[in-house]
Amino acid sequence: MTRLSVQGLRFRYGSHEVLSGVDLVVESGSCLAVVGRNGSGKSTLVRVCVGRERPSDGRVTLDGRPVDDDDPQIRRHLAVLSGSVSHYPDLTVREHLELLALAHATPEPSRAVDEALAQVSLEGAAEAFPHHLSSGQAQALRLAALRVRPRRVVVLDEPEQHLDGAARAALGRWIAAEAARGTAVLLVSHDPVLVDACADRVLTLVDGTLHDDALHDGSLPDAATAARDRNSGPEDPDTRLERRIDATT
Repeated sequence: MTRLSVQGLRFRYGSHEVLSGVDLVVESGSCLAVVGRNGSGKSTLVRVCVGRERPSDGRVTLDGRPVDDDDPQIRRHLAVLSGSVSHYPDLTVREHLELLALAHATPEPSRAVDEALAQVSLEGAAEAFPHHLSSGQAQALRLAALRVRPRRVVVLDEPEQHLDGAARAALGRWIAAEAARGTAVLLVSHDPVLVDACADRVLTLVDGTLHDDALHDGSLPDAATAARDRNSGPEDPDTRLERRIDATT
């Protein structure tokens, strides 16, 4: 049983405490979603959970082992989508994914890449260079990169960014399928429809601490608002996301 555990986590920037005694557990076969307003510390929580920042107090462990981004044992099992991703400028989309698959010793790497490209609708851009992709395609590439490597834990920081409605729906199905196959998933998201589609439990981050009953505290728009946004016609998905976030702040 895989277990990502956070105990008594505190994180400070100087004298400012961003996280104040956070506790959470994500286990195999489950998806835990964390929501909250902009500036509540969600991205900081993700960075600490994946070992990119050291906690001021408390501990983060994966199956009892301290999580450290420089630890090969941790990197082997922890797949993360957070922040910007670097690409080799001379590699195509397909070549980039093949390199990742080979680096992680993925069985049948070419087949894994073909499947990932199809799942995120990037087959037509397989021979393009990443810097030529649209923002939505670039996000799809980042999601494809998760799929071509072995993983026991997946951590996603706002994976819905720049995706249109169909791509978000596909993302929700994939996250739910990941949990069903035994992966432990930690999801940070602003999209209530995505959260509702795949999360077993939802926590709200407020003033550096986590609280239950996330979907009823105003941290996310209600389902009716989300449905109206999805059916609002040709409005750009990035604009819809920004408007939805603005409505919560």
